[in-house]
Amino acid sequence: MAFSRRAAVLITITLLLFGLAVIWWTGGTGGSFAHFLYLPILFAAIELGVPGGVGAALVAGGVVACLPADAAAGAQQTLLSRGVHVTSFMAAAVSTGAVVHHLRVQRVRIQNGFVESVAALVNALEASDDCTAGHTVRVSDLSVAIGKTMGLSAGQLEVLRDGAVLHDVGKVGVPHHILNKPGRLTAEEFSIVRAHPTEGDRILGPFSHPHAAEIRDLVRHHHERLDGSGYPDGLKGEQIGLMARILMVADVYDAVTSPRPYRTAMHPQDAVAMLEDEVRAGRLDGDVVGVLRRLVLDGVRLVG
Repeated sequence: MAFSRRAAVLITITLLLFGLAVIWWTGGTGGSFAHFLYLPILFAAIELGVPGGVGAALVAGGVVACLPADAAAGAQQTLLSRGVHVTSFMAAAVSTGAVVHHLRVQRVRIQNGFVESVAALVNALEASDDCTAGHTVRVSDLSVAIGKTMGLSAGQLEVLRDGAVLHDVGKVGVPHHILNKPGRLTAEEFSIVRAHPTEGDRILGPFSHPHAAEIRDLVRHHHERLDGSGYPDGLKGEQIGLMARILMVADVYDAVTSPRPYRTAMHPQDAVAMLEDEVRAGRLDGDVVGVLRRLVLDGVRLVG
Protein backbone atom coordinates (compact mmCIF):
# COMPACT_ATOMS: atom_id res chain seq x y z
CA MET A 1 0.00 0.00 0.00
CA ALA A 2 1.60 3.25 -1.17
CA PHE A 3 -0.55 5.44 1.09
CA SER A 4 -1.59 5.08 4.71
CA ARG A 5 -5.15 3.83 5.14
CA ARG A 6 -6.29 7.22 6.40
CA ALA A 7 -4.73 9.03 3.43
CA ALA A 8 -6.20 6.52 0.96
CA VAL A 9 -9.72 7.01 2.40
CA LEU A 10 -9.40 10.81 2.25
CA ILE A 11 -8.13 10.71 -1.35
CA THR A 12 -10.97 8.37 -2.36
CA ILE A 13 -13.59 10.64 -0.80
CA THR A 14 -12.07 13.70 -2.46
CA LEU A 15 -12.02 12.04 -5.88
CA LEU A 16 -15.61 10.82 -5.46
CA LEU A 17 -16.87 14.29 -4.51
CA PHE A 18 -14.96 15.90 -7.37
CA GLY A 19 -16.28 13.35 -9.89
CA LEU A 20 -19.86 13.76 -8.74
CA ALA A 21 -19.50 17.54 -8.84
CA VAL A 22 -18.18 17.39 -12.42
CA ILE A 23 -21.14 15.24 -13.47
CA TRP A 24 -23.54 17.70 -11.85
CA TRP A 25 -21.86 20.75 -13.39
CA THR A 26 -21.85 19.19 -16.87
CA GLY A 27 -25.56 18.53 -16.75
CA GLY A 28 -25.99 14.84 -15.98
CA THR A 29 -24.83 11.27 -16.47
CA GLY A 30 -25.42 11.14 -20.21
CA GLY A 31 -22.00 12.59 -21.01
CA SER A 32 -18.58 10.98 -20.84
CA PHE A 33 -17.74 12.65 -17.52
CA ALA A 34 -19.60 9.89 -15.65
CA HIS A 35 -16.65 7.65 -16.43
CA PHE A 36 -14.47 9.87 -14.22
CA LEU A 37 -15.89 7.97 -11.24
CA TYR A 38 -13.89 4.91 -12.22
CA LEU A 39 -10.79 6.76 -11.00
CA PRO A 40 -11.73 6.87 -7.27
CA ILE A 41 -13.17 3.35 -7.48
CA LEU A 42 -9.99 1.86 -8.96
CA PHE A 43 -7.84 3.89 -6.57
CA ALA A 44 -9.80 2.57 -3.58
CA ALA A 45 -9.61 -1.01 -4.87
CA ILE A 46 -5.81 -0.75 -5.26
CA GLU A 47 -5.08 1.01 -1.97
CA LEU A 48 -7.85 -0.37 0.27
CA GLY A 49 -8.54 -3.74 -1.32
CA VAL A 50 -11.82 -5.21 -2.52
CA PRO A 51 -13.87 -3.89 0.46
CA GLY A 52 -12.64 -0.35 -0.12
CA GLY A 53 -13.30 -0.54 -3.84
CA VAL A 54 -16.79 -1.97 -3.33
CA GLY A 55 -17.56 0.77 -0.81
CA ALA A 56 -16.52 3.46 -3.28
CA ALA A 57 -18.51 1.73 -6.05
CA LEU A 58 -21.66 1.62 -3.92
CA VAL A 59 -21.40 5.30 -3.04
CA ALA A 60 -20.70 6.33 -6.64
CA GLY A 61 -23.40 4.06 -8.04
CA GLY A 62 -25.96 5.13 -5.47
CA VAL A 63 -25.47 8.85 -6.09
CA VAL A 64 -25.21 8.52 -9.87
CA ALA A 65 -28.49 6.55 -9.89
CA CYS A 66 -30.20 9.62 -8.44
CA LEU A 67 -28.82 12.08 -11.01
CA PRO A 68 -30.60 12.92 -14.27
CA ALA A 69 -29.30 11.81 -17.62
CA ASP A 70 -29.65 15.39 -18.94
CA ALA A 71 -30.68 18.07 -16.45
CA ALA A 72 -31.18 20.76 -19.10
CA ALA A 73 -33.63 18.63 -21.09
CA GLY A 74 -35.24 17.19 -17.97
CA ALA A 75 -34.39 13.65 -19.07
CA GLN A 76 -34.11 11.08 -16.31
CA GLN A 77 -32.03 7.92 -16.46
CA THR A 78 -33.70 4.68 -17.40
CA LEU A 79 -33.66 1.80 -14.94
CA LEU A 80 -31.28 -0.03 -17.28
CA SER A 81 -28.88 2.93 -17.29
CA ARG A 82 -28.85 3.03 -13.50
CA GLY A 83 -28.21 -0.71 -13.33
CA VAL A 84 -25.37 -0.52 -15.86
CA HIS A 85 -23.61 2.18 -13.86
CA VAL A 86 -23.86 0.32 -10.55
CA THR A 87 -22.91 -3.06 -12.07
CA SER A 88 -19.94 -1.62 -13.98
CA PHE A 89 -18.64 0.19 -10.92
CA MET A 90 -18.92 -2.96 -8.79
CA ALA A 91 -17.25 -5.16 -11.41
CA ALA A 92 -14.34 -2.72 -11.73
CA ALA A 93 -13.87 -2.62 -7.96
CA VAL A 94 -13.99 -6.39 -7.41
CA SER A 95 -11.81 -7.35 -10.38
CA THR A 96 -9.16 -4.69 -9.71
CA GLY A 97 -9.02 -5.42 -5.98
CA ALA A 98 -8.73 -9.17 -6.60
CA VAL A 99 -5.91 -8.79 -9.15
CA VAL A 100 -3.95 -6.41 -6.91
CA HIS A 101 -4.37 -8.75 -3.94
CA HIS A 102 -3.11 -11.70 -6.00
CA LEU A 103 -0.07 -9.74 -7.17
CA ARG A 104 0.75 -8.68 -3.62
CA VAL A 105 0.50 -12.26 -2.35
CA GLN A 106 2.82 -13.44 -5.11
CA ARG A 107 5.30 -10.66 -4.33
CA VAL A 108 5.35 -11.60 -0.64
CA ARG A 109 5.92 -15.26 -1.56
CA ILE A 110 8.84 -14.32 -3.78
CA GLN A 111 10.32 -12.08 -1.08
CA ASN A 112 9.91 -14.73 1.60
CA GLY A 113 11.37 -17.33 -0.74
CA PHE A 114 14.47 -15.18 -1.20
CA VAL A 115 14.90 -14.74 2.57
CA GLU A 116 14.39 -18.45 3.16
CA SER A 117 16.87 -19.38 0.42
CA VAL A 118 19.58 -17.10 1.77
CA ALA A 119 18.82 -18.25 5.32
CA ALA A 120 19.26 -21.87 4.21
CA LEU A 121 22.65 -20.93 2.78
CA VAL A 122 23.68 -19.31 6.07
CA ASN A 123 22.40 -22.28 8.08
CA ALA A 124 24.38 -24.65 5.86
CA LEU A 125 27.47 -22.54 6.49
CA GLU A 126 26.88 -22.65 10.25
CA ALA A 127 26.16 -26.38 10.24
CA SER A 128 29.74 -27.06 9.15
CA ASP A 129 30.85 -25.99 12.63
CA ASP A 130 29.24 -27.37 15.81
CA CYS A 131 30.11 -24.15 17.64
CA THR A 132 28.16 -21.86 15.31
CA ALA A 133 25.31 -24.20 14.36
CA GLY A 134 21.95 -22.56 15.05
CA HIS A 135 23.46 -19.12 15.73
CA THR A 136 21.28 -17.32 13.18
CA VAL A 137 18.03 -18.87 14.44
CA ARG A 138 18.87 -18.08 18.06
CA VAL A 139 19.84 -14.49 17.28
CA SER A 140 16.63 -14.02 15.29
CA ASP A 141 14.43 -15.44 18.08
CA LEU A 142 16.18 -13.36 20.73
CA SER A 143 16.02 -10.17 18.67
CA VAL A 144 12.27 -10.59 18.16
CA ALA A 145 11.75 -11.36 21.87
CA ILE A 146 13.57 -8.15 22.83
CA GLY A 147 11.73 -6.17 20.15
CA LYS A 148 8.32 -7.38 21.35
CA THR A 149 9.15 -6.42 24.92
CA MET A 150 10.25 -2.97 23.73
CA GLY A 151 6.96 -2.43 21.91
CA LEU A 152 8.05 -2.67 18.29
CA SER A 153 5.23 -2.88 15.76
CA ALA A 154 4.45 -6.05 13.81
CA GLY A 155 6.09 -4.55 10.73
CA GLN A 156 9.24 -3.63 12.64
CA LEU A 157 9.43 -7.12 14.15
CA GLU A 158 9.21 -8.64 10.67
CA VAL A 159 12.07 -6.45 9.46
CA LEU A 160 14.07 -7.29 12.60
CA ARG A 161 13.46 -11.01 12.12
CA ASP A 162 14.54 -10.95 8.48
CA GLY A 163 17.57 -8.77 9.24
CA ALA A 164 18.63 -11.12 12.02
CA VAL A 165 18.15 -14.18 9.81
CA LEU A 166 20.38 -12.62 7.16
CA HIS A 167 22.86 -10.77 9.37
CA ASP A 168 25.78 -13.16 8.75
CA VAL A 169 25.17 -13.83 5.05
CA GLY A 170 28.41 -12.00 4.26
CA LYS A 171 30.34 -14.82 5.90
CA VAL A 172 29.82 -16.91 2.77
CA GLY A 173 32.76 -14.91 1.42
CA VAL A 174 35.03 -15.76 4.36
CA PRO A 175 37.32 -18.78 3.77
CA HIS A 176 36.22 -21.89 5.64
CA HIS A 177 39.58 -22.35 7.37
CA ILE A 178 39.27 -18.86 8.92
CA LEU A 179 35.67 -19.28 10.07
CA ASN A 180 36.45 -22.62 11.71
CA LYS A 181 39.94 -21.87 13.01
CA PRO A 182 40.27 -23.48 16.46
CA GLY A 183 42.46 -20.70 17.85
CA ARG A 184 42.37 -16.92 17.87
CA LEU A 185 42.59 -15.14 14.53
CA THR A 186 45.57 -13.18 13.30
CA ALA A 187 45.16 -9.49 12.51
CA GLU A 188 44.94 -10.28 8.79
CA GLU A 189 42.38 -13.03 9.33
CA PHE A 190 40.29 -10.80 11.58
CA SER A 191 40.28 -8.07 8.92
CA ILE A 192 38.81 -10.61 6.50
CA VAL A 193 36.09 -11.56 9.00
CA ARG A 194 35.38 -7.87 9.69
CA ALA A 195 34.45 -7.45 6.04
CA HIS A 196 31.40 -9.71 6.32
CA PRO A 197 28.85 -6.94 7.14
CA THR A 198 29.90 -5.01 4.03
CA GLU A 199 29.88 -8.19 1.97
CA GLY A 200 26.42 -9.07 3.28
CA ASP A 201 25.16 -5.63 2.28
CA ARG A 202 26.64 -6.14 -1.20
CA ILE A 203 25.05 -9.59 -1.57
CA LEU A 204 21.63 -8.16 -0.69
CA GLY A 205 22.06 -5.26 -3.12
CA PRO A 206 19.67 -6.73 -5.77
CA PHE A 207 17.19 -7.75 -3.02
CA SER A 208 13.67 -6.58 -4.03
CA HIS A 209 11.63 -6.04 -0.88
CA PRO A 210 9.55 -3.14 0.52
CA HIS A 211 11.93 -3.02 3.50
CA ALA A 212 15.13 -3.95 1.67
CA ALA A 213 16.92 -0.78 2.83
CA GLU A 214 16.08 -1.46 6.49
CA ILE A 215 17.11 -5.12 6.27
CA ARG A 216 20.39 -4.22 4.57
CA ASP A 217 20.99 -1.59 7.28
CA LEU A 218 20.72 -4.31 9.94
CA VAL A 219 23.03 -6.64 8.02
CA ARG A 220 25.63 -3.89 7.52
CA HIS A 221 25.53 -2.38 11.02
CA HIS A 222 25.14 -5.27 13.48
CA HIS A 223 28.78 -4.84 14.52
CA GLU A 224 28.65 -1.08 15.07
CA ARG A 225 29.02 0.30 18.61
CA LEU A 226 27.52 3.42 20.15
CA ASP A 227 30.91 4.95 20.89
CA GLY A 228 32.00 4.66 17.26
CA SER A 229 34.41 1.78 17.86
CA GLY A 230 32.44 -0.69 15.73
CA TYR A 231 32.63 -1.53 12.05
CA PRO A 232 32.33 -1.14 9.10
CA ASP A 233 31.23 2.52 9.20
CA GLY A 234 32.15 3.61 12.74
CA LEU A 235 28.65 4.93 13.44
CA LYS A 236 27.96 6.65 16.75
CA GLY A 237 24.97 7.11 19.04
CA GLU A 238 21.75 8.04 17.27
CA GLN A 239 23.27 7.18 13.91
CA ILE A 240 22.51 3.57 14.87
CA GLY A 241 18.81 2.69 14.77
CA LEU A 242 16.99 0.81 17.54
CA MET A 243 16.64 -2.40 15.54
CA ALA A 244 20.38 -2.48 14.84
CA ARG A 245 21.02 -1.89 18.57
CA ILE A 246 18.79 -4.84 19.40
CA LEU A 247 20.47 -7.08 16.84
CA MET A 248 23.99 -6.22 18.04
CA VAL A 249 23.07 -7.13 21.64
CA ALA A 250 21.40 -10.39 20.60
CA ASP A 251 24.39 -11.27 18.40
CA VAL A 252 26.94 -10.67 21.16
CA TYR A 253 24.85 -12.50 23.76
CA ASP A 254 24.50 -15.63 21.63
CA ALA A 255 28.17 -15.55 20.67
CA VAL A 256 29.44 -15.48 24.26
CA THR A 257 26.90 -18.02 25.54
CA SER A 258 27.94 -20.50 22.83
CA PRO A 259 31.12 -22.58 23.19
CA ARG A 260 34.17 -21.96 21.05
CA PRO A 261 37.29 -24.12 20.61
CA TYR A 262 39.36 -21.55 22.51
CA ARG A 263 36.86 -20.89 25.37
CA THR A 264 33.84 -22.29 27.15
CA ALA A 265 30.36 -20.83 26.93
CA MET A 266 29.50 -18.14 29.47
CA HIS A 267 26.62 -18.60 31.88
CA PRO A 268 23.64 -16.44 30.78
CA GLN A 269 23.81 -14.20 33.86
CA ASP A 270 27.57 -13.76 33.45
CA ALA A 271 26.98 -12.87 29.81
CA VAL A 272 24.43 -10.23 30.81
CA ALA A 273 26.90 -8.81 33.35
CA MET A 274 29.51 -8.58 30.59
CA LEU A 275 27.01 -6.78 28.35
CA GLU A 276 26.26 -4.34 31.17
CA ASP A 277 29.97 -3.57 31.32
CA GLU A 278 29.74 -2.75 27.63
CA VAL A 279 26.84 -0.41 28.39
CA ARG A 280 28.89 1.41 31.02
CA ALA A 281 31.73 1.69 28.52
CA GLY A 282 29.30 3.39 26.11
CA ARG A 283 29.30 0.67 23.47
CA LEU A 284 25.87 -0.97 23.83
CA ASP A 285 22.34 0.35 24.45
CA GLY A 286 21.40 0.17 28.14
CA ASP A 287 17.65 -0.13 27.47
CA VAL A 288 18.16 -3.12 25.18
CA VAL A 289 20.51 -4.86 27.61
CA GLY A 290 18.03 -4.11 30.42
CA VAL A 291 15.31 -5.94 28.51
CA LEU A 292 17.68 -8.84 27.89
CA ARG A 293 18.41 -9.03 31.63
CA ARG A 294 14.68 -9.24 32.39
CA LEU A 295 14.22 -12.00 29.82
CA VAL A 296 17.11 -13.96 31.34
CA LEU A 297 15.76 -13.51 34.87
CA ASP A 298 12.31 -14.58 33.69
CA GLY A 299 13.83 -17.85 32.50
CA VAL A 300 13.17 -17.33 28.80
CA ARG A 301 15.10 -19.94 26.83
CA LEU A 302 17.63 -17.87 24.93
CA VAL A 303 20.33 -20.36 24.07
CA GLY A 304 20.46 -23.80 22.52
